[in-house]
Amino acid sequence: MKKIILISFFCLSLNTPNGFAQKVETDITACKGILAVLEQLQSDLPKLAIEKTLDSILLTRPYQVMFKHYNRNWRPKHLPKSVFKRMILSLKFPSQYKLGENQRADAMFPYWKNAFNNIETFKKNISMLQEAKLDEMLQQGVSNAQKWLPKSMKIPDFSYFVHPNGGSNEFAINGNQGYDFFQLKTDMDGNIDIPSLVDLIAHESHHLGLKVSAPEFKNPKDSLAYSFLQVFVAEGTASKFVDNMPGGFVDKISEGRSKNTDTEIMEIWRGYTLKEGELFDAFE
Repeated sequence: MKKIILISFFCLSLNTPNGFAQKVETDITACKGILAVLEQLQSDLPKLAIEKTLDSILLTRPYQVMFKHYNRNWRPKHLPKSVFKRMILSLKFPSQYKLGENQRADAMFPYWKNAFNNIETFKKNISMLQEAKLDEMLQQGVSNAQKWLPKSMKIPDFSYFVHPNGGSNEFAINGNQGYDFFQLKTDMDGNIDIPSLVDLIAHESHHLGLKVSAPEFKNPKDSLAYSFLQVFVAEGTASKFVDNMPGGFVDKISEGRSKNTDTEIMEIWRGYTLKEGELFDAFE
C-alpha cells in the first residue's frame, strides 16, 4: 500500500513545459449587487422588493458556484440557498432567521452584520477592487503557483470571483476560484491589502493545477486511505511550497510574503463522518 501511494504521487511525467493559465475570467459584480441589497435593507423599501433584488443576485454565477462549494456531495445540504437568503434578510427582518438554525449561516452572520453597519467601508473596498490591476495580479499568482507544480501539470483556465460570503476565505471548484469579499486581508484602516491577493490566488491556483489520479483499489479501505492522503497532499503542498509555511527546507519565492492560512481541511472534518468508499472532492 505505501509503495503504491509513493509511486502514484511522486513518479510524475516531466515532459511538458511549465506555463500558466492563458484565460482567466474576472468577476466582482456580486460585490456591487450585494451593496445594493444592503442599501435597500437600510431603506424603507418593503420586504418583497428587497427579496426580488436579492433573488436576482443569488441566481448569478458567483453565488451559484458558491452554493456548489458549500453543498458538495459529502455535505449536500450544508447551506441551502433559502437559508442563506433568510439569514441576509434577517439583518432588517429578524424573524426571517434565528441563530442556531444552520451552523454555516450562523458563522456567516457576523460578517454580514458588520457590513450592514459599515456600508461606507464596504463601498470604499469595492472601489479599491475596481481600481486594482486584477488581471495582472491573477497572472502573477498563477505563475507563482505553477513554479511549484510538476511540469506535467498545468493550471487550467478558470473563472475568478470575489463575492460577499462570510464562510470560506477562498475555495476552488470545477474550474472556478471564489474569494470572500468580507475576509480579504485589510490594513489597520480597514482598506483591502491589494498586493496580498497575489498570494491567495497562487494558493488556490495550485489546487486547480494539482491533478493526481488515484489507482483502483480492491479494498474500499485502501481507496479511502488514498483519498485521505490526496486531501493532505493538495492542501499541504499549497501551504508549504506556495505559501512558504515554516518548517523544513523550502526556498522562498520572494522575501516578505504574507503567509496564507487555509481552512479547507477543518471544513472537511467539521461535522463530517467518514464512510468506507467515500472520496473527497474538496480540491477539484
